[in-house]
Amino acid sequence: MKPCYCTLCGEQLTAPQFFEGNAYGWSCIKKVNPSAKKQKYIQISVLKIEYRRNHIFGTFRQGRYTYTMQGKVDNQGNFWVTEKSLVDFNRQLSGQRKINIESLLG
Repeated sequence: MKPCYCTLCGEQLTAPQFFEGNAYGWSCIKKVNPSAKKQKYIQISVLKIEYRRNHIFGTFRQGRYTYTMQGKVDNQGNFWVTEKSLVDFNRQLSGQRKINIESLLG
């Protein structure tokens, strides 16, 4: 995975925030979107990224299963999902199909 950089100041980001399809650091997002609320995004490696009707979907594999979920793409082509959406997505899966979230964090 490539590093992610702030669209406004160019600093490398470890916890980007997204606004109108661009990645920003927390101090910069407050400049472009003063009403922004902080969200924790997790970067995950994906097999492919698809753009469908104003939504972005990433497909990733874990074990023998393949999953597709909605997320964001930064200016370097990395795929990000919110921690909450990953937990909610995992809650809907059953048994062996559950995602090992800790393995995606590394």
